Amino acid sequence: MVHWNSRKEANWSKFKFNQPYARGLERLKEEVLGKTDFDPATLWQWGTMQGMAIIKILKDCEKEFGKKASRLFPRPCIRSAMILLSKLLRALRNRRG
Repeated sequence: MVHWNSRKEANWSKFKFNQPYARGLERLKEEVLGKTDFDPATLWQWGTMQGMAIIKILKDCEKEFGKKASRLFPRPCIRSAMILLSKLLRALRNRRG
């Protein structure tokens, strides 16, 4: 499998993606993925399990509390997205000087 960083498009080498959570990502690359005894599929499985757990929590809350639970659930999702976007925008601003 070809790594995403090795794409052949002419402008790909000019593209600089500002990774959100850069410190955590760097630690992941160095301390986890850099070890030969780690199976990256484990990371995918763990993330998938967490996502499925959140969906099940929402469904259980909707059964227990009805529509009120449905109105509460998007708030933390939106807050998380806003944090991610603010990190991306901050990185872009820092690049521009």
